[in-house]
Amino acid sequence: MEDEKTFPLLGSVFIVSLSVLMFEVTLIRIFSVILDYHFVFLIVSLAVLGLGLGGAFIHRIKQSITGERKILKVLFFLSLLLPLSLISSLILLLKASTTGTLVIYYFTGVVPFLFAGMFLSLVFTGFTRQSNKIYFADLAGAATGCLIVILALQLWGAINTALLVGGIASLSGLFLALASKRKIFMGSTLICSSFLFLFFYLNLNFKHIDVNFSLHTSLGKSLFTSLNDPDREERIVYTDWNAFARTDVTEGKDPYVKWIYIDGGAGSKMLKFDGDLHKLAPLVEDIGFFPFYQGRQGRKDKILIIGPGGGKDVLLALLGGAKEITAVEINPGSVKAVEKFSSFNGNIYDFRNVKIFIGDGRSFVKRSQERYDIIYLSLVYTQTASMLGYSLVENYIFTKEAFVDYLDHLDEDGRVVMLLHDSRDLMKAFATAISVLEDKGFNPEHASKHMVIINGFGGKEDADLVQMPLFILKKSPFTREEAAVVLRTALVLKKRPLFIPYVYEEGLYSLIGRKMSLKEVISRSADNLKPAIDDSPFFYNFDKGVPRLLGILFLISLFLAGTFLIPSFTRRRLENSQTVPGIFHFLLYFTCLGVGFMLIEIALIQKFILFLGYPTLAFSVTLFSILLGGGFGSLASNFIQKRLTRKISLVALSIAIMIVAYLFGLPLLLDKFLSFSILARSLITMAIIFPLGFLMGIPFPTGLRVLNNFFPEDIAWMWAVNAVMSVVGSILAVILAILFGFTWALLAGALVYIWIFYKFHSLDIIKTREEVVDK
Repeated sequence: MEDEKTFPLLGSVFIVSLSVLMFEVTLIRIFSVILDYHFVFLIVSLAVLGLGLGGAFIHRIKQSITGERKILKVLFFLSLLLPLSLISSLILLLKASTTGTLVIYYFTGVVPFLFAGMFLSLVFTGFTRQSNKIYFADLAGAATGCLIVILALQLWGAINTALLVGGIASLSGLFLALASKRKIFMGSTLICSSFLFLFFYLNLNFKHIDVNFSLHTSLGKSLFTSLNDPDREERIVYTDWNAFARTDVTEGKDPYVKWIYIDGGAGSKMLKFDGDLHKLAPLVEDIGFFPFYQGRQGRKDKILIIGPGGGKDVLLALLGGAKEITAVEINPGSVKAVEKFSSFNGNIYDFRNVKIFIGDGRSFVKRSQERYDIIYLSLVYTQTASMLGYSLVENYIFTKEAFVDYLDHLDEDGRVVMLLHDSRDLMKAFATAISVLEDKGFNPEHASKHMVIINGFGGKEDADLVQMPLFILKKSPFTREEAAVVLRTALVLKKRPLFIPYVYEEGLYSLIGRKMSLKEVISRSADNLKPAIDDSPFFYNFDKGVPRLLGILFLISLFLAGTFLIPSFTRRRLENSQTVPGIFHFLLYFTCLGVGFMLIEIALIQKFILFLGYPTLAFSVTLFSILLGGGFGSLASNFIQKRLTRKISLVALSIAIMIVAYLFGLPLLLDKFLSFSILARSLITMAIIFPLGFLMGIPFPTGLRVLNNFFPEDIAWMWAVNAVMSVVGSILAVILAILFGFTWALLAGALVYIWIFYKFHSLDIIKTREEVVDK
């Protein structure tokens, strides 16, 4: 390939890779509003498999695409089909009804990834000798995309970002027009790009395309249900998209309440308030007011509220007489919504004794030097899917280490207060608290003296129903006098106690049984009540073992890999020796690269969430560092000229050694720099991850160069294998994290690279296939 064509080709690869990553992230954001987050992970994972299927298709038809001129022609047509399919898929997805939703969403969403997979695999097939530069453009484009998409989502929301991605993707045709020097290509691309960017501009200003909530009433999201309930007559009065979630504010018949919804779920109240606390007197009957009312017998000077939502919890604290309130909200859209309707809610976040911060509550606590009287968490749960789906859905709010951090940041008589959803949440929180206190040396009976549980459901119709329970964990044990005060408070507020040490313990024993150890309670329960830990922060995973949906997805991915990507290769296999690898060697090699890369990537992203204090930031900074480092590693791989398999094996061993070093060194490094500014922490994260990314970028293009010497007709196939197994690797990372923790997922990634070292260190390839065949 001529040098004058290299740059345009790399530019087209850069644009396509950038567009694919942006569309993947944007698709997660859009699906998160429509679907439950578990289904978001399912649909997007299956759609991304389209990359591999596109590569498999090119492998099947490669013989009909020969010659540089014809390859560039096919690439150009794919560069037009990609942006057009992006826009078409977006419109169809938003117009689809709930009948057959998952099937429609999958087959609609997979099309753009299919075209992108065909494009990228054809580039690697047609220009293999430039594989290191192509892989650099591929990874650099993805790295740039993961930064641009965050900014675009923040500025324009998910739907407009998807439209923008269509326009950006069309620009790849301009580079191919330059490479082929055909004016008709240039003209066609300019027309297509102009149309798509105009479409983006018009929708940005007039919002022709948006989520049609009337089509999705059967999906169970709170927003869909309320908007289609004729008795409530709710309507959306405000919408904000950002990189974290879509935030909607609705109003209905009740003039004193507005609702804030995060990604169509997790509704929280915004109450009408004019500054007169006396008018909030009816709120004393709310279960959320209990800790502040009960607090009148103790100190409540400093309150920390994690997840204030619409601000109701702040009003409860103000009503209870709190002197200083700190609120930490992870979703910037919720804070923006409260500020938008400040005339309605009394501008509560601007009260002189109220401070609001945006960020992850647990990370805020870890960095805080303050001590609080009450740390309050009210229904801290959102139905939002994060950037990589399931793996980032759960957070660090309810882990064992979180409970320890909360207790460490309390005054001696301080309390952690959690308003939960139901008995499952309650039992898992109870099990976590008991486990934490047992680790501190308390026996279960003594540990229980630190806890109070009040049922938020006060009705007599169903005395066994546990709904909106309030769980209170005190740093020091409750005394008999304090327990008696808690009981009187419950009676005054007409709330049913479930557990109060010394005075009422029957309610809890009816749930867990009397004289049962924590281990027995966890093992006998039908739900997974094992305490979540930072290494596996899936508090809301109540499935024992692998969640069924993840298991199904894993099996589907393996089935598709076997059906489309593992055709018979025995007829093309050469005799294995010390100098010649068989096709099976390459199949395993590129499978391992796909799985190992994703195991490490997802585990690292999760481990940096606490350090960086925000899931979206952890995603963008970590992924950017890995991909950019990998891009430069790909460029450097061109300097490896002799004994490629031997050197690949040494790089693989270096990656494994570095992972092991991370396992021991990361906790120390992250704790040491946790108090630094967010900019400093981001730069430190990049400095830590970039060297690993650099090494991880070397094996793929180098492996393609080796493959080209023996099985050049299988380059598209191996690219497809790598792409599909990357999806399998991401699912496997989550399964391992749920069962054993993200540390084991990271270690599994290291073991994959150790296997590559073991398998390829003995291969010292010095001949090509032709030389062996001739001999």
